[in-house]
Amino acid sequence: MSDINKDNRNDIVMVNNDTGSLDIMIGKFEGFYMSTSYSIDFNPAYAITCDLNNDNHLDMIMNDFNNDKISIYLRDEYGFIFSKLSYIVGRYSSELAVADLNNDHFMDVVVLNGQDNYVSIFLGLGNGSLSFVSTYKVGSYSTGLVVIDINNDNYSDIVVLNSGSQDMSILLGYGNGSVANQLLYQPLPGTEAIAIADLNKDSILDIVVSVNYQSIKILLGLGNCSFLDIATFEVGARPFYIKIDDLNNDTILDIIVINLATNDMTVLLGIGNVSFVNRATYAFGSVPRQPIIADVNNDNILDIVVMSSSSSDISILFGYGDGSFADQFIQNINSHPIYITLNDYNNDSKLDLIVIGTTVINGRIDVLLQYNRGYLFNKMTYVSADAARLQYIDTHDVNNDTHLDIIVANYGSNNIGLLFGHGNGTFNKQTIIDTGLNSHPSSVTINDYDGDKQLDIAVFNYDSKNLHILNNDGQEIKYTVTIKDIVFNSTPSIITANDLNNDGRSEIIVAYDDRTDVDVIYLKEIRAFTNQEHYIVNNRSYDNLYFYDFNNDSYLDLLVSPQGDSYFYVFLGKK
Repeated sequence: MSDINKDNRNDIVMVNNDTGSLDIMIGKFEGFYMSTSYSIDFNPAYAITCDLNNDNHLDMIMNDFNNDKISIYLRDEYGFIFSKLSYIVGRYSSELAVADLNNDHFMDVVVLNGQDNYVSIFLGLGNGSLSFVSTYKVGSYSTGLVVIDINNDNYSDIVVLNSGSQDMSILLGYGNGSVANQLLYQPLPGTEAIAIADLNKDSILDIVVSVNYQSIKILLGLGNCSFLDIATFEVGARPFYIKIDDLNNDTILDIIVINLATNDMTVLLGIGNVSFVNRATYAFGSVPRQPIIADVNNDNILDIVVMSSSSSDISILFGYGDGSFADQFIQNINSHPIYITLNDYNNDSKLDLIVIGTTVINGRIDVLLQYNRGYLFNKMTYVSADAARLQYIDTHDVNNDTHLDIIVANYGSNNIGLLFGHGNGTFNKQTIIDTGLNSHPSSVTINDYDGDKQLDIAVFNYDSKNLHILNNDGQEIKYTVTIKDIVFNSTPSIITANDLNNDGRSEIIVAYDDRTDVDVIYLKEIRAFTNQEHYIVNNRSYDNLYFYDFNNDSYLDLLVSPQGDSYFYVFLGKK
């Protein structure tokens, strides 16, 4: 059992003696289950979550598109809704944003009224209620809203993308909840999506916008709210959502774009100097919306979550850490989603989902908790040669490529099989290393036996009752020598290895079924043992051998646990 595909979930490699095969059982992300559902008396067009009443629980704000108002749903510590507040806004409110506009440590709300061509500002009072401040003129048919400190004065500003007037409005904040009249930036033809981040690490925010219904444009921030058009990159048809993050852990920001007309996502990896390369395109269900970048499966690698409104599902693409993603996991839901948020709602250290969506009758809020249990599926089966009689299996990264490999003892075919891993749960065909006629290898132990910091393989051969050492020089794992001066008169029950004398070379420790001693075999160099020490225990076999520095002298000690006894033996290590 080990994490073969680096997703922070244990996988299982299982030997099938009857078929001479290996089964790779991959620990799988199981998804989410319905915890709570609420019906709401309208179909929201947009939603957002934040803590409006400072109780450390996320509340929900939704726009009632048809009735020209926004509604606030306050949630308690158990996730239940206990209060609803509504406020009149302009016609056809399209987007919402939250930020502390007046530096009072309470969240405020900005509402984009796309067809009335203005934004409304509501100040939060800290108890979940809002106070209307004013409206401010922007361009026509606005489709993008971001609240951020665009000019580095520590006051939140408002940035609005206007598809009708093909421009961008910037309203600079005064820090008291009010903002200045708009600054207009033109031309931006065919613009619908916007994202803001510092792309070139100069502490000045840059802007990425969609243009011409098929491209994104990079506007490099120069300070004082001035921007330089430096590059345009082709993406899919009608780019409608843009997100920016470091997807491959190279400290350079990358860009993902959701293309509404082609129902897919374009991944652009940053290569420095505000340049990007098109890494891949990933297809989704119908009408993909609102991507979220987060570590969903706790493997310290960013994943991407995308909801599909028409197909009523949520897609999760698990990242590999290099900017590429696995096949998507599909979570079906009970509505047409218009907003999702990820958070740990039940304190189990796993991200859960809140889904706000529409139905034929009305809207609904679904709380979906992530499963917290083991789940396996059969990834692949590897078949050995006829009569291989697989006897033993272990996993290690023996070729130093950071991917776990599988090492098997093929008892029937007198050889060792190496299956080199790709890091995603798949492996190469076996590389075969012969162990000699009628040797019948039955177990292996893997460690560094010659002090070169490369993992070597020690093989015990059941019928010839000797050891093979397969040396790893960092380039190749190959047969080196049979240790002829170590012959086992009894069959070992346990063979393991550890560096007992701190010389950088591991010793081999052997216990037996029918003998009263434990052997420690010291290796001077890869071709010879210097000596073999015997430690008498009693006339029982052993459950296991354990190593620990019990007396803090920097040397490992040996603990022997005889079967059926209520005591154990400790042999103190020495130089």
